Amino acid sequence: MSNESPNVNNGEDEITKSNPKPHNSPIINFDDPVIKAELIKRRKALREKIKARKEEASDMDITQEMSPSEIEKIKAAAIEAQRIKEEQDRLLGPSFEAPEKKSFSFAEAILATDKGPRAENQDGVFVSENGNFVVADGMGGMRNGRLATLKLLEVFKQGLDTEKTFEDLQIASFWKMMQENIGDGGACYLAGRFTEKDGKRFLNIAFAGDVILVVADKETGENKFVIDLGDDRLDKFTVLNSVQGSSPGVTHTKEIEVTPGDRIIVASDGLGDNLGHDLETDLDSSMRNFTKSIAGMSLDDAQRELYSSALEVMKEEGRGKKDNITILIIDIN
Repeated sequence: MSNESPNVNNGEDEITKSNPKPHNSPIINFDDPVIKAELIKRRKALREKIKARKEEASDMDITQEMSPSEIEKIKAAAIEAQRIKEEQDRLLGPSFEAPEKKSFSFAEAILATDKGPRAENQDGVFVSENGNFVVADGMGGMRNGRLATLKLLEVFKQGLDTEKTFEDLQIASFWKMMQENIGDGGACYLAGRFTEKDGKRFLNIAFAGDVILVVADKETGENKFVIDLGDDRLDKFTVLNSVQGSSPGVTHTKEIEVTPGDRIIVASDGLGDNLGHDLETDLDSSMRNFTKSIAGMSLDDAQRELYSSALEVMKEEGRGKKDNITILIIDIN
């Protein structure tokens, strides 16, 4: 934000600042969003007040007009806003700087989420103690996409390891958003539960929107299953089905048999859209590009490779889609 203001000119010479007032106010971080918002309001009022003196309104001028108690109040609000943001970031999941690893009797997993080049993270990821999981992606075009993701994660964290159906959890997420007045907010998601039947292991998934899932051979990278998003997604910028504060959306379900040596990749579209998925290429073909690129790698190296590759593409003008990125990888033992 610039601190400069338009010059006031009533037919006289251009106004310049001379002999500025000494400034005694406490040191303030003018880049803090809460302080910025307060300064914008006060700047407008102060400009009118000092036009007659042909002076410019600056952040320093404004803080001269504030009492110490007002400044402390703004600083306290900024600290509280930062605390809330950090707590929300923690609830969204671990970062790629410190990804979380989990072990189960049948699998190993690694998970992380990041805001990427965007101002805030609206993605989220969670894996339960039983290996069940959910990846959520807030609707970027909506004001409350981040809050919608947080509410959906809250519901699924409580219900993944229970007898509640995926449809029940999706509807409960809708009710949660509606009760919290998140009208302008929504989230896509993909959730999974592992089950055993007749000596075989299955992954039961449910989804709404465009979170992707691929099952590939860990050693060769050959795809065994790629999710079909169907009519949920028109293009990489338009999603037609999600959980919102105004609508629960449609629940799609699928059962997939998994065997030892399978690698399951679940990710927000910040990965898929930047590693080959486009309107001219079917999802199976484009996903093969990155499953082969991590064939034979450890969980840590595979996640790091996908994350760094997606970020590199995001930097390419005219090609990359700037987005949050979440990656969950599960290797079946």
